[in-house]
Amino acid sequence: MSRRRKKQRRSRKTTAEQSLEDARHSESRPARSRLRTIAFRLIAMSLPFLLLAIINLALYCCDAGYDTRLIVASRARSNDVYQFNKLTNYAYFLGKELAGPEPRHFRLPKPDDTYRVVVVGASTVEGFPYATEFSFPRHMNMLLGKQLKHRKVEVLNAGIVGINSFAIVDIVRQAIETQPNLIVVYTAHNEFYGPGGVGSKATWISPAVYPWTTHLRRYRFFQVAGQVFNRNPDPTKSLIEILPKDLSIPLQGTAFRSAGDYLRDNLSKMAEIAERGKVAILFCSVACNLRDQSPLYSISRDGMRPDERRRLDGLLAKARSLLLAGDADSALSEVNQAAEIDDGFALVSFRRAQCFEAQGKPKKAAAGYARARDLDGCRFRAPGAFRDIIRDVANSPDHSRAFFVDVNDALAKASEYSVPGNDLFMEHVHFNYEGHWQVALAVSKGIIRQVENATWDPSLVPDSDERDRLLGTTIFDHMMAVGKTETILKDPPLNAAPDSDLQLEFAIGFEKSIVDKLPLADLMMFMQLDGNLKQLDLINGIGAALLARGENERGLEMFERGKLRRPWEITSYVGAAKAHNRLGHADRALRNIRLALELSPEDPDLLQIHRDLSWAQ
Repeated sequence: MSRRRKKQRRSRKTTAEQSLEDARHSESRPARSRLRTIAFRLIAMSLPFLLLAIINLALYCCDAGYDTRLIVASRARSNDVYQFNKLTNYAYFLGKELAGPEPRHFRLPKPDDTYRVVVVGASTVEGFPYATEFSFPRHMNMLLGKQLKHRKVEVLNAGIVGINSFAIVDIVRQAIETQPNLIVVYTAHNEFYGPGGVGSKATWISPAVYPWTTHLRRYRFFQVAGQVFNRNPDPTKSLIEILPKDLSIPLQGTAFRSAGDYLRDNLSKMAEIAERGKVAILFCSVACNLRDQSPLYSISRDGMRPDERRRLDGLLAKARSLLLAGDADSALSEVNQAAEIDDGFALVSFRRAQCFEAQGKPKKAAAGYARARDLDGCRFRAPGAFRDIIRDVANSPDHSRAFFVDVNDALAKASEYSVPGNDLFMEHVHFNYEGHWQVALAVSKGIIRQVENATWDPSLVPDSDERDRLLGTTIFDHMMAVGKTETILKDPPLNAAPDSDLQLEFAIGFEKSIVDKLPLADLMMFMQLDGNLKQLDLINGIGAALLARGENERGLEMFERGKLRRPWEITSYVGAAKAHNRLGHADRALRNIRLALELSPEDPDLLQIHRDLSWAQ
C-alpha cells in the first residue's frame, strides 16, 4: 500500500473519530447552555425596544411631550378631584391643539347621590362657535337637574373639535373610568375628513391602522419625533380647510361605503365597551343645515360634455335668479331642464327643493333638501344613510344597554320650516344658541323616558330668561359666535358653495342685530379686547375691561357669571375679589380668594393676595 493511501485512511479514520467525539461532546453539553443561547438571542432582539423604553422614560422625566390621558388629577386641594385633560387631543391629531374637552372638575369615586353623564363627539358637542358653556351638554345639565331633583346632575363634555368615531372609541373607553351612569354619543359628521377618515389628509396609511397611531402618539418618544419631523399643515388654517383630501366623494362609491362600514364598526365597539363597563350608552342621529346650506361640491355624471355642463350651469343660475325674484314656477321649469341633463347633480336637487318650498310643498322640499345633502361630494355633512347605521347599532339585540334618540327628526319638528336651516344652525353643521337648546331638549327627554324609564315633566323646563340666567349668557357671547362663523364662511371650502354669499349675508345681518343692542362704549370695549383673550376667556376679559373703566358693579357681575360658567378656573374668583375690594366688601373679597385657593392651593400669587387681604382686614 502506498504512503498516500495509508495517509488518506488515517485521515478518514481521524475524521470519523473526531465526528464521534463531537457527537458525544454535544450530547454531554448541559441543557442550560442551549437556554443561554436562546436567552441571548431574545435579549438581542429586545434591545431596540428596551432602548426606546429608556428614551421614553427619560423624556417623561424631562417633561418633554404631552400627557394625553383623558382623565387627570386637578390642582385642587382635595385629592379626589379630577378633570378632563385639555391635551388629550394630541393623541388624535399631533402637533395642532384642538379645542376640547371641557376641563370641568368631578370626583372619583363618584358620590352616591350624583347622576353623571359623559357626552362624546366633535365640534358640535364642544360647542363651536359658542364657548363650551353654551353647548348642548351644558343645556342638558340644566334640564336634567330640573327633572332629577333629588340627585346632583353632572354632564361632562368630552367633545373635541375635528375628531370622528375612530377617536371617540378611545374616548369612550377612557370615559368609563369616570364611573358614569350614561354615555351620550353624538358623531358622524367628521367620518370622511376627521383623522382616520377615508378622505382625510390626517390618515397616513389606512383607516384600519389609525387606532395604532393613536396608541403610539401616547408615547413621549413618538411625540417628540413627530415635532422634529413635523408633517403638520399650516397652523394658521382651520381644520375645515386643511383636513379634506377628496372633495368629490360620490354617493355609494367605494369611499362612501367604507366610511359607513367604519362608522358601524366603531359604534359597535363603543356599545361593547359600555356593555362590559355596565354603563348605559345613548346614540344620537346627527342633524345638519339642510335648508340654507347649498351643496359644496356637485359631482357631474360620467361622460358629461363641456357644452352640457355650461348649459346646466346656466339653467341653474337662471333658476336662482328667478327664485330670488319670487318666481318659483319659472324657476322650477329651468331646474327640470337642468335635471334632464344630470338629475344626479346635487345643486339640481337643492334648487328643486327651494322651488317646492316656495310653492308650499314642504314634504317634497324636505325630501329634495335631504337628497341634495346626500349627493354633495364634499362630505362635511353626514349623509342620511348614517342615521340608519346609528339606529341599527343602538337597536341591536347584542347591545342591551344601548338607546337611540333621533336628533335629526327632533330638529325637523322644532324648525320653523320643518327643515332645519339658519333658524337652528350657524352654518353647515354647527348649532346656534337655539339649536343647542333644542338638541338638549331632545336628548334630555330621551334620557328621562328611555334610560331612566320616568316621566318627562314639561312644567320644569325653564323659560328663555331663566335659561340665560342659569347659563350666565351675555350679548358678548353671541357677538363672539357670529364672528367665528363669519370667519369660517369666508374660508374654503364653505366659501365655494353656490349660495355662500347668502350665508355670509345672513351672518352679517345677525351680527348687526346684536350690535344695534349694544351701547357704543360696550361695542368699543369688545372690539379692543385682545383676540386670544376673547377666544379663551371672554367673560373674564369683559369683567377686567369694566373694572379698568371704573364700572365695578358691572365688572363684578361679569366675574360672578364667570364663576357660574367655569367654576373650576381661578380667574373669575380673583376678579370678583378685586371688584369686591373696590366696593369695600373686604370679607367677600377674602372669601373669593379662599375659594380660589381651594382650586390652586400652591399658587404663589393667590397666597400673596390672601396675605394682603387678611392683613388689611
